[in-house]
Amino acid sequence: MEVYLDNAATTKMREEALKAMASALKEIYGNPSSIHLLGRRSEDLLEEARKAVAAAIGAKATEVIFTSGASEGNNQILRSYIKEGAHFITSKIEHPSVLKVMALAEAQGVKVDYLSVNEKGQVDLLALQEKLQKNTSLVSIMMVNNETGAINDPKVLSAIIRKHSSKAKFHVDAVQGFQKIPVDVKDMDVDYLTLSAHKVHGPKGVGALYMKKGLSPLPLILGGEQEMGFRAGTVNVPGILGFAKVLKSKETMAKDYEKVAGLKRLMVEALSSIEGLRVNSLEEYSSAYILSLSIQGMRGEVFLHALSERGVYVSTGSACTAKDTKDSHVLKALGLQDKDIKGSIRLSFEEETTKEEVLYAAEAIKETVRFLRRK
Repeated sequence: MEVYLDNAATTKMREEALKAMASALKEIYGNPSSIHLLGRRSEDLLEEARKAVAAAIGAKATEVIFTSGASEGNNQILRSYIKEGAHFITSKIEHPSVLKVMALAEAQGVKVDYLSVNEKGQVDLLALQEKLQKNTSLVSIMMVNNETGAINDPKVLSAIIRKHSSKAKFHVDAVQGFQKIPVDVKDMDVDYLTLSAHKVHGPKGVGALYMKKGLSPLPLILGGEQEMGFRAGTVNVPGILGFAKVLKSKETMAKDYEKVAGLKRLMVEALSSIEGLRVNSLEEYSSAYILSLSIQGMRGEVFLHALSERGVYVSTGSACTAKDTKDSHVLKALGLQDKDIKGSIRLSFEEETTKEEVLYAAEAIKETVRFLRRK
């Protein structure tokens, strides 16, 4: 049996997305910027997809542009506000596509404050309140952490930001929350929000960026006037149509979440007999889809390869830093000791993961621990 538990890195594309893309590649080949009939057909389908993605986050179609993914969207927003003397706030557990731009911003004269997190992995709300200033121009805090699954409620964060800094814009990386827990940009009162298709069973190389009406971030790519002038380049219509095809209703989302939460609990219970096991994803404060574990005496990379030989695929953390030899900055921020960080793995589930797969993976993990501890 093969068990794929690395869905926070990427997901298997749904059949409906594959079919939509294949059809578009074969029949909807006109450039949506062209004014002839084939171009208009492509444009019509593109705009239908835009409406679908916008509806999925409670936005207007005119507030959504398509990108190559969330890393691009994060870069576009953050870079738009880089100005000498500006003030940014972010957290210590953000995705590298945010933290590396923050480092770039600091090199260009921006003051950046990095918020700590509590033992639950959530941002320190009091620290956020204290760091906000009149000249704060941007706050960027993720909705669901990609390594631990810790949830930060954007609505709570936004209320603090609006109360203490009228100028600050609020950006949310919602990649690991979208299509798993409800996302409503109006209710959450965010200014910018980034999404990725391949984390929700859509195609790779496609994402979306929400921009509140009236905001005009600088284009990251210059050229034509595609995507309302915010992103130049011929639009990836097939990929975008595939993205739109995998969107779920709130009812389906809730049903799937309940199922996955049960699988996560089953996994934790099945592994509870492992000596030196630490669960880094506290159930009531983290997404059901992500489970971070530390096993004393293990080395994550060695453990990962040993599991792969048993047909179980997991990760040691963020896929974007998988080849980085540095320890996880997220687990460091949680206060874990080096030995726990080095022995950490991340399991991430999806709606079609089965109980049989969970139990098989759990047994493989226990067998691997026994094997490596004997060596």
